[in-house]
Order: sequence, then structure tokens, then C-alpha cells
Amino acid sequence: MKTKKKLASVMLAAAIAAAASVPAWATESFDLSVFQGIEGITAEQQSVKVDDTMVSGAIVWPTSYLQTANDEQPVGTVRVYPMVESLQDGDYMAFIFCCYPEEGTSPLFYEAELDIAGVTHTLETAPSMMDLALSEGARSSVTSPLTRDSLTMLQSLAEHRDEEIHGRLRGMPDIRQMYTTGSKEDVVMEFVLTQEDKDTLIDFYNRFGMAGGLREDNLRAIFGEE
Repeated sequence: MKTKKKLASVMLAAAIAAAASVPAWATESFDLSVFQGIEGITAEQQSVKVDDTMVSGAIVWPTSYLQTANDEQPVGTVRVYPMVESLQDGDYMAFIFCCYPEEGTSPLFYEAELDIAGVTHTLETAPSMMDLALSEGARSSVTSPLTRDSLTMLQSLAEHRDEEIHGRLRGMPDIRQMYTTGSKEDVVMEFVLTQEDKDTLIDFYNRFGMAGGLREDNLRAIFGEE
């Protein structure tokens, strides 16, 4: 899928990004300035390889992301962060789930669910390249690209931001768990979205729209509908 291919570049860029001034360049219809100069938001220049071609663009994420991901957190913690990437062929948004399961385990999560106003929103997830940047912190991280379904989820989240939002990650036990316990049953990790994470997701969603990321031609392109 086109979206997932770009998603890998988002994660890799975040893992190895070095501080740099952000160029005015992005796609012609994307106004990167809505993310620049904002406290708590990091925007950096990047060059990534797409289909054997190096392309330039910009990547944006919450400043606290890498620090929080690499800090030790209580077992059972799940933090959710938005990422935005602007490349020559489209402007992308994704969600990173940083997970802190039980010591010695690293489940292979394939799906995330968020319960908002009585509706369960299901997001497909995949292993994140961000794992390359995690050492003593999060023992598992997965990513989910923006889709039509997650757009609906974000709109509902904005309407219910002051309510308690429950979620869960669902996945397979890793090989070590299957070997030691003999169990092949799915692992389910329950969590509650922090207010900080809710506010950050909504803020990035709004800024992504202000920048032009929600224009229909871009959505069709990143969703592979063209």
C-alpha cells in the first residue's frame, strides 16, 4: 500500500533526524508554517529514500515524543503521538503507539481500538521503525497511518475531548512468550488516553487541516484512491 510505504519513511526519519532548520519547501499546497515556531512542536528537514529515489521534505512531531519514548514508564502505559510528514507526492499523518508491556515481553500488536461516545474505532497497526530509537524505554511501538476511518475517529475525539477515552492494543505474543508460556492467545493491553495525548492529537489534526493536508486531492492520493 502506498500509505504504508511512506509510513516507514516517517518512522525512520524520526529515528535518525538531526536538528535542522525547516525549509519553506513542502508540497505546493501544504503550508508548513502552521507547525513552525510553536512551543512543543518539532519540525525538521528530512531526506528519505522512496522507490530508490531520494526526496526532500519535512517531518513534524510533538517535542516530548522522543524523550517520553526513551524514559522508563510504568508497566501498562500506552502513549499515543501524532506525526506529520510532507513529501513531494503527498502530505501524510500517522499515529505512534508507544507501549510499556510487562518486563521481558514485546507483543506484536496488529490493531488498536479507541472507544469514543459508545463507538469503537479500530485502527490497523504495524511495527514501527521507531523501535530503532528506543533503548531502555518503550519495549514495543506500533504505528497506524491516517485513513478514512481514523479521520472519523479524530473528528469524534475532538467532540468528546473532555470525556474519558478507553483504548486497547491487540496483538500476538512474541516468540519468547509463546515458548515460555505455551500460549498463542492474543495479548490485549488496555489503556486510557491521557488528556495531554488527546489535546496533542486534536491539535495536530487541526493544524494538518489548516496546512492543507485534509484537502480532498491529498486524501485521495495518500489513501491510494487515485
